[in-house]
Amino acid sequence: MNKVWKNIGLFTMAVLVMVTLTACGRGESSTSSGYEDSMSKGLDAVAENNIEKAVTYFSNALDQKPKDKKAGLYLKQAKAYVKTDQQLQEGNPAGAVKTAKAATLIKSGSKSLSDKLMAKFKTAKDDLSEYNKMNDLITAQLTATTPDPSAVKKVQAIKWDKKPYLKKLKNKADLLIKKSSEKPVGSQGDNSKSAGNQANTASSQPSASSTTSLTPALTLQLFDQYVNQLKNAQLGDVMSDHEAVQNGKKGFAVKFWYKDDPDVNAYYYFAADPDGSVFYMNPGNQQTMLGRWK
Repeated sequence: MNKVWKNIGLFTMAVLVMVTLTACGRGESSTSSGYEDSMSKGLDAVAENNIEKAVTYFSNALDQKPKDKKAGLYLKQAKAYVKTDQQLQEGNPAGAVKTAKAATLIKSGSKSLSDKLMAKFKTAKDDLSEYNKMNDLITAQLTATTPDPSAVKKVQAIKWDKKPYLKKLKNKADLLIKKSSEKPVGSQGDNSKSAGNQANTASSQPSASSTTSLTPALTLQLFDQYVNQLKNAQLGDVMSDHEAVQNGKKGFAVKFWYKDDPDVNAYYYFAADPDGSVFYMNPGNQQTMLGRWK
């Protein structure tokens, strides 16, 4: 009798082991199936140019297999593409170039995403080139005594809704258009000006040295004036999103980097203080004086 119960016990244990193994196998199979399905749907979304949807699928795949290298790389590529698009829509072509450039260096990722990132990188570079040219043109005309009508016409022709990457230039462009519409001092039929009128005209032109209040707009103007001093022969041209942020209680700074710097995470800052100092800081926060704005 004892032998019978012993056999029944062994049989029961064997059945439990088989059930457990079967359940584990089903669990692993389910995880693998969910992973493969998400990866496949993610690549389909990439082919359809719906990269935001691809981000969701690759995230799901990574949830299924948290240590999976392929899913991690695909997700990183897709997120970089979406971020590049967002930066262009926000009027930050310099940031878009930096994001896309870093993403094109990802190895062993999705070939289709690599191709799309390279194309987006080229687009962002073209947008940044247009941004810089237009910024230089507007800045030059704002400092001119009389704006060039042909230059003003180019600015007036900008389709802001079609070119969101230029949106941070809108305020400066509006100032230029307003300036071009104003009648020059002493132009009411009198071609000759007295010395007193000439002095008044000169003093009416805005200049950093005559300004007592530091503002983000003035900091950007100073950045444009000092940009040649910031250039680096080894690291290439100065790149910036042309946005002034608060630096300290009343100062402002403009973040920039160098076009050919191999370290894509190296940022520098051009800064102006309310006491009149102009300087820049390297990635190690070491300051170098450039001059004074007042």
